[in-house]
Amino acid sequence: MPRRLLAAAALTLIGCADLTSPTSSLAGDWVGESHGTVARFVLLEDGDRIEGTGSVSGLGGNVPVQVTGRVVWRTVSLTLTAPGTSPATFTGLLTSRGLVGTLASEAIGEVAISLTRD
Repeated sequence: MPRRLLAAAALTLIGCADLTSPTSSLAGDWVGESHGTVARFVLLEDGDRIEGTGSVSGLGGNVPVQVTGRVVWRTVSLTLTAPGTSPATFTGLLTSRGLVGTLASEAIGEVAISLTRD
C-alpha cells in the first residue's frame, strides 16, 4: 500500500509542476496585443536579469524600445525605454502559457496584456 500512495503522490506532483517550478527561460521573441496596443520583444536572460529590444505600437504609432528587467521565480518586471518618452513598465507572471500582466505608460495608461512566444 505505501508504494501505491507514493506513486499517486509522485503523479500528483508531476501534474502540479506548473505551479511549483519555474518555467523555461524568457529568452526569445514575445508578442502580445490588447485593446489596440501591440507589444513585441526580443529578450535575453542572464540569471535573473533580462535585457533586449522591442516595440510598442498603438495610437501613438510604433515606438522602438530598449528592455531591461528582472525575473524572480515567476514574477517579471520590465522597464521599456525610448528616446524622448517617459519609461513604460511591464509587470506580470511567467506561466506555462506565456507572460500575463500589465503594460503601463503615460501614453497608454495601464493595459492588461498577455504575451506569447512568437
